Amino acid sequence: MREFQYETCCIESTAELINDMIDSATKVTLDTILRHCRGIEEWAEGHGYGRWLPLERDLYVGYYRGRFLGVRCYYVDWSGIEFIWTRREA
Repeated sequence: MREFQYETCCIESTAELINDMIDSATKVTLDTILRHCRGIEEWAEGHGYGRWLPLERDLYVGYYRGRFLGVRCYYVDWSGIEFIWTRREA
């Protein structure tokens, strides 16, 4: 069911797009992100998470659903950086 693919992060986007996304956001759980976002485990591993510090134990990471470029997205707010997954139509 993981139909959402990594798209971009706020550093590689514009403030206007990111602010619109944040304004449309609803908080979700890590379980929701894990169900919908392809490659989230690899993303977590690449950001220092693993056996000794699993992502689910980091209380300072937020998980959200919103809209980016007019389409539904999920994003992870990590250290003030939003990492965004979207569903691209075939």
